[in-house]
Amino acid sequence: MTIQKFSYFLLLLLMVFALILPSIISVEVIPCIPGSKCTNDMTCNELCRFKGFNKGGFCQKYVHKTTGQCCCHPGFESHARVFHIR
Repeated sequence: MTIQKFSYFLLLLLMVFALILPSIISVEVIPCIPGSKCTNDMTCNELCRFKGFNKGGFCQKYVHKTTGQCCCHPGFESHARVFHIR
């Protein structure tokens, strides 16, 4: 009887893992522009659009910091301009 209950637990655990695994694998990497400094999202949005990221970008700030780094939303970027980020 104990083995049967343990098997149901393993089945449930496997099902939960199977539901979570695809979301872990499909995480998109958000490219941040090295050396960029920002205080608001507007400047990063314009910079990312200029770099070829059609979805724009945002200012990634950390706790207790007034400035941050520009990060661009991935997707539909122009591959000719992506190489100029670095």
